[in-house]
Amino acid sequence: MLLSDAITFVFQSRGGLREKLQTARGYERDARQFCLFIHNPHVENVRLDDIERYFIEMEGVGFSRNGIQMKACALRKLFKALRRNGYVVLDPNEIPLPRKEFKETRVATDEQINEVRAVFVQSPQKHCRLRNIAVLLLLRDTGMRVGELRALNLKDVDLVNKRALIKTEKSRGMKPIRPVFWYDECNEALKEWIEERDRFLRKRGITEDALFVISHRDKGVARIGQSAVGIAFRKASWTAGVPTLNPHSLRHRKGHLLSKEGANNSIISSVLGHSSLASSYIYTMMNDRELEEMARQYGNEQ
Repeated sequence: MLLSDAITFVFQSRGGLREKLQTARGYERDARQFCLFIHNPHVENVRLDDIERYFIEMEGVGFSRNGIQMKACALRKLFKALRRNGYVVLDPNEIPLPRKEFKETRVATDEQINEVRAVFVQSPQKHCRLRNIAVLLLLRDTGMRVGELRALNLKDVDLVNKRALIKTEKSRGMKPIRPVFWYDECNEALKEWIEERDRFLRKRGITEDALFVISHRDKGVARIGQSAVGIAFRKASWTAGVPTLNPHSLRHRKGHLLSKEGANNSIISSVLGHSSLASSYIYTMMNDRELEEMARQYGNEQ
């Protein structure tokens, strides 16, 4: 079987793969990049030397160690799934997994948020303008994941109490549903968006459960996608001339603010919907500037 066919079998036909669809798509993309590099041989002929050469080439053209690690994970998943299905292929455990480099968490700043919002405000399309502002403020106030935001339905939203119940995206079964909360500014933005959303749908004679909808040239009106949120934020950041506002950095901002206000790991994990307390540790770790301030405040004996 050709490597390209093996990739299709594992990541599209779900042959022995247990990951979520979105994760599988990322793995498939990484595996096909390797397939292109190695000129699509029979999967039984792929050797460890081929993969090591691929990683060396990637490092040579500037890929980070973390980026290479992601490619290695994808190839491990591919060959593990093939072995489970009886194919004689290389041992996935032999594929080298580079040690991950530590990088300080990217936290959205007030300047980024304000500048990106200012760009959204200038949008000539009312539908896009009100939707993007509501998305920005909801992510800022709640710290929810983009996948959780796109899964929201109109019936989930309580504008009176400024809260919603959402399905925790990475729940391991302990607490699959959690409440999220927002503030007055976000609530007003949501009201404006919902009014525009309803008008937009009525005009087209469409009913839709999703809170946030988008109009596709080919698909028509549909639930907003994760990539659409990221693209909107990225384009607005470029227009504003600020470092790119990553939607996930708004989540980090929420966790960081909770930590600064004295919230412990348990509270942070509950608010952000972590499946493990360990995931909240990154927010209770001070950045360099904060560490210096505390060290000088409590370490001055003069």
